[in-house]
Amino acid sequence: MGAVLGVCGLLSVSALAGEGATGATVRDGQHDFDFNLGTWKIHVERLLHPLTGSKIWVTLDGTKVVRKIWDGRAQI
Repeated sequence: MGAVLGVCGLLSVSALAGEGATGATVRDGQHDFDFNLGTWKIHVERLLHPLTGSKIWVTLDGTKVVRKIWDGRAQI
């Protein structure tokens, strides 16, 4: 627990130090969704006729592949 608090404290100090003389750090957000990259197993359950009282569910299984394009500026 103490190590976690220590790491959080270091992150807070480094975030403040990164602001520089201008008082704001410019972020382009280009890597905000990099966690989505890779190959993922997908499992979806969907109600066949929603809002009608239907109890019929459809189960779908698949694979999702996400890759970088345009030098990492987009994903497909």
